[in-house]
Amino acid sequence: MAFLAVVFVLFFAGNKRQKTSRQPIARSVPVPAWDPDNEALHPQNLRPAVIGKIGTVVPKPFSKATALRLLFPGNYYHRFPYKEEGAFDVVAWSCKQCRPTTILSRYDDMKIIFPDTLNVTEAADTLCFTDDSGKKHIIMSLATHGNLDYLIDIRIGHFESVAMGLAWFTEQGDRWVLKNFNPCVGDHGANQTLPPLHLVRLGNNNFGCYIVDGTNAPGGVETDDLYVFGLVHGVPKLLLHEQDVNRKYTRISSRWSFELKPVKGSDSAFMPIDVVQQGVNSKYGDEDAFDWADHPKGLSRQQLAQDSLNFKIVRRFQFGNGRYKKVSDRVSVKPITKH
Repeated sequence: MAFLAVVFVLFFAGNKRQKTSRQPIARSVPVPAWDPDNEALHPQNLRPAVIGKIGTVVPKPFSKATALRLLFPGNYYHRFPYKEEGAFDVVAWSCKQCRPTTILSRYDDMKIIFPDTLNVTEAADTLCFTDDSGKKHIIMSLATHGNLDYLIDIRIGHFESVAMGLAWFTEQGDRWVLKNFNPCVGDHGANQTLPPLHLVRLGNNNFGCYIVDGTNAPGGVETDDLYVFGLVHGVPKLLLHEQDVNRKYTRISSRWSFELKPVKGSDSAFMPIDVVQQGVNSKYGDEDAFDWADHPKGLSRQQLAQDSLNFKIVRRFQFGNGRYKKVSDRVSVKPITKH
């Protein structure tokens, strides 16, 4: 978590809350037209204080493109994916005054610099919800990568992940106001895009989000990791990471899925969370092909010695020191008789 703290300090130093009347408000911002003969993106250098400025105002109705232009006031482009699936907005920027930090790539042990010398940021997904007090909020994810090459490169490369950012907006009258921001909570996604956001209740009037991030290339067994994010001291951060919560492939018998279940009955801001995995663990595939490369964590040697079994694993996590940590495993199995 050290790198997240560094990112926060670098981006928010000197960025103090001002009166609402003086906060940046969306205006008509010219967007460079797409020039098929000159597709290269040109970054604009930004000061750290203008990136994700708390109190930034986005008028209703909420627009991802408008929010993106206000969070990263660089050079904006209205682009077209190489498959012409529709237009999307990106901003090209650099930050010479920012001290880069490093994060680990989700695919290997390589280190990734954030922010890079040149950056492209896209508004990825939004999640709208109402808290226990009736206030409405929007969480928006942001995808940043260093690809400033031609347009056709933006959506290709399975092992091309992005730096994921999170922005928390709260409804105030006829506007949405930025309350919480972190430009980089980790390295996620594939094909330079991010998975969708899902809402999770973390505690009493406390909500967060999670993503399910695939780890394998097409054509093989797919496993997914779980990442849960929430606010710690007002900053979006990674709270929980659990590997291999899903395993799926049509030709393999061993497969499982998961469900995220907050444990009710606590008045705490961070209640315990159960990650429940259910599925089949088998040595044999559809054609009796040996499939013993991996298995769900938590099964004993005696249980793994069986040819096939249904299983349910309940992992409980409790919050402490800014992170969820596993405190227990509950395992139940039922052998499968092969006919």
